[in-house]
Amino acid sequence: MKKLHFIILAAMLAFVGCAKKPQDVNVELVTVENEVKTIGSTQAYFECEFEYLNEITKALLVYCEDDQLKYAQTSKLEYVDGKWLTQMNYLEKKTKYYYRYEFYNGYNLMWTEIFNFTTTDQQDKPSVETVEATNITMNSATVEGNVTNDGGSPVTERGICYSIYENPTLSDSVRLAGTGIGRYYCEMTNLTNATTYYIRAFATNSEGTSFGDVITVRTVEHPMLPTVTTDEVSDITLNTAVCGGNVLSDGFAEITERGICYATHEEPTVFDYKVPGGEGLGLFQCRMSGLETLTTYYVRAYARNSEGYAYGNEVTFVTADETFLPEVITHEVTDFNHFYAIGGGEVVSNGGLDIIERGICWNTSPTPTTTDNKLTAGTGMGEFECRITYLFGNTTYYVRAFAANEAGMKYGNEVTFTTPPHPNTAPEGSIPSLFSISDNQQVFFSQGNLQYRASSNSWRFAEHQYDFVGGSSDDYWSGGEFGNVYENGVKCSNNEISQTYSGWIDLFGWATSGWNNNNHYYHPYDYESTGWTVDGYGYGYWDGQYANYSMAGDYVNMDWGVYNPITNGGNEAGRWRTLNCSEWNYVLQYRHDATYKRSSATVNGVEGYILLPDAWILPSGLTFTANAPDFVTNNYDLAKWAIMENAGAVFFPRAGRRYYGDEGVRYDSYYDYYWSSSHDASASYSTNDNAYCASLSYFSGYYGMSRNSGLPVRLVQNY
Repeated sequence: MKKLHFIILAAMLAFVGCAKKPQDVNVELVTVENEVKTIGSTQAYFECEFEYLNEITKALLVYCEDDQLKYAQTSKLEYVDGKWLTQMNYLEKKTKYYYRYEFYNGYNLMWTEIFNFTTTDQQDKPSVETVEATNITMNSATVEGNVTNDGGSPVTERGICYSIYENPTLSDSVRLAGTGIGRYYCEMTNLTNATTYYIRAFATNSEGTSFGDVITVRTVEHPMLPTVTTDEVSDITLNTAVCGGNVLSDGFAEITERGICYATHEEPTVFDYKVPGGEGLGLFQCRMSGLETLTTYYVRAYARNSEGYAYGNEVTFVTADETFLPEVITHEVTDFNHFYAIGGGEVVSNGGLDIIERGICWNTSPTPTTTDNKLTAGTGMGEFECRITYLFGNTTYYVRAFAANEAGMKYGNEVTFTTPPHPNTAPEGSIPSLFSISDNQQVFFSQGNLQYRASSNSWRFAEHQYDFVGGSSDDYWSGGEFGNVYENGVKCSNNEISQTYSGWIDLFGWATSGWNNNNHYYHPYDYESTGWTVDGYGYGYWDGQYANYSMAGDYVNMDWGVYNPITNGGNEAGRWRTLNCSEWNYVLQYRHDATYKRSSATVNGVEGYILLPDAWILPSGLTFTANAPDFVTNNYDLAKWAIMENAGAVFFPRAGRRYYGDEGVRYDSYYDYYWSSSHDASASYSTNDNAYCASLSYFSGYYGMSRNSGLPVRLVQNY
């Protein structure tokens, strides 16, 4: 077993950017185990195991021929069955490559030391293993194969062959699984139940086809009972309680009913009391009602298929006794607008037992409970207050205070309030919807990315949200022309950046608003041809001391939107501004239901990222998948996007970047950055003086980027 050591770095990445939470970065040693490498001549396959307490939101293998990974390429790591997997293609034969793993969890970037491998230069048939068969049912099974060596030429076909007879060949049944080396999986379907099958993996290159060992699988004879578990009981009152379960397996037959059953005796069945909870696999929840006070009940989840009923583990609970329940009253909601409301209550009696929880619950229908929406407000007797946020305009809400002790929970009286309509006018040049950037501030986003024309010294917003200038890419990220902005019939390009350019650009070095901040570079057309001297951007290196400032206070004019009038955004300086890194992080990660209001998407053929407003209702006839794994799942033509946009959706195109001061533009295919107004105070060395940007591919507002990089800008206006 090989262990690779990871360190969360206090410094930002010098070449690919480093995500971290400013002023709160600790050094932490973690390990990834069981690294497996399969090295061919032009391909390489890697897998490892890595566990971390927080969710990993992005994982990469970074590699190149340079031992410092200066101009590294990236290969995305996929998480499959507890392992991180990736495959690199189009490698050079007999070449030494350097690599490391990188993991990002929303705050920190964890990376390994740099390792290396060397591609082969042999010519032979591939080597392939038949690993195992899993997920065996009456008529299907999953088979894993592994191409361990490509034999010196690319593997052009791989898969499995199978038969009811020994030693199957390609003349029998075949399932293909792509190309290349490494692990792969094939689904065998339409099998016959209670039948033995013989299976072999195979792989083909220019030298021929190789086969793995034969394994056997016997399909299931007939369906079985489902598998279901029972949750603990919650929200217990005098005569109600909530319980649910999880149907883990359907037993190879459709789940036609699931729910909970309960009684005052052990081992309840569906012939006692039951509450149905739908159909199919997965989690469910049910509410029991009409219970007796101060009574012990026994509960089991159940699931039914064609073979009958299956029951989960048994749990017990005791209903509350009104004698010992607390008393709570609900206060009227008097301070509210279209976005938030202040509610609360008072615990006037603890029922003789300590108050372990209190708060308010609310919904848009009467009699809300804590299983709807709730906010807690500590423990104990007395008055309390809660701030409800992310409300819909022109909507009636029902609110009840609650308090709980060991005897159970008690609700207070119900009160209502109706929010006023959302503002029906939005600033000129904005998308007419509101986005929370903190607990008490909302903003409008501009109608498109910021654009600048040097020949007329003029600023504007893109006509459409999906517009971006792009350029001519000449490196490994893409190659060719990209972008969709034209001026007088001529395609604009960020490669043409200059003081006299008559087209539009939309990639800017940090703090290049045009305000003379006594630095070398402050014009929007400035770029640093040396590629590494970045102290000339936005208050840099002075007399051996760094005097770096964010776009605020005395230095707010470094902000493009503050210093400049935007012709189609009110044409007056000071109307717009750039979000700081904390605000980016809040709107992307921490506002209410943030994870359900963001995703990658394609709009009018342009890849990018969608953010949905605080008050969002999906238009009828359209679909939206949050956190989609690709840019295809959410695909909107102009007609569909017009409906989404009218409903308030905001789109950020993948606009590329100008790489570390170079005038060349890359269509960066993995990190998709937009500038923030925040200086990165941790990067205090002259070769890598950073500012923060939002990385939309990571949905994070804390990503350090060299300030002479050219990035897109999306402005906002406070509500």
